[in-house]
Amino acid sequence: MKTLTKIITVLTTVTVLAFLAGCEKQDALSSLDSAGSNIVSSPTSFLKPGDPLPGSYPQTGSCIGEYWLQKNLYKGNSINVPNGSNFSFSNGALTPPSGIPFGDPVPIMMLVEKDTINNELLFTFGESGCQFNPAAEVVFDYTDLGISAAQLYYIDDNGNYIPQPPAYINVRNNKMIIYIDHFSRYAIGAE
Repeated sequence: MKTLTKIITVLTTVTVLAFLAGCEKQDALSSLDSAGSNIVSSPTSFLKPGDPLPGSYPQTGSCIGEYWLQKNLYKGNSINVPNGSNFSFSNGALTPPSGIPFGDPVPIMMLVEKDTINNELLFTFGESGCQFNPAAEVVFDYTDLGISAAQLYYIDDNGNYIPQPPAYINVRNNKMIIYIDHFSRYAIGAE
């Protein structure tokens, strides 16, 4: 339960930061790392678009789901994080969560953390409750793990890791692709 509370606190903070930062990449979560955590942190810094910061975690990216009044739908958008992972959705795919009125801006974020003890990457998305139809695309880059055989896991609400086959895997470039209709948590580790 403490882990779920910590995740909700981090997601709420990240959502506020994402809303304030627009679509710029940022590394603003390091001050939230609690004592005893095995998640790698880096000094707080704001990145300019295109500035890579590979190997430093946590990493965040954000954007705003903007409403397109003339077409009565949300415009597509994307997020890229420094480790090479990204998230994208097409025009008309986004339905905001129940707490955000249809037509209001929707803050969207992607958080990537590295668990150095278990050598895995953890991927968290928000705003919780967003729906995507057609499905949004997520490209996971696991190069920073330094492993040759990787396994993708869905992390359920109880923190259980459930193996999930990706829609596509490129072993040479250390990338996996999945398609999602809502936000969840994922992890990538060694097989």
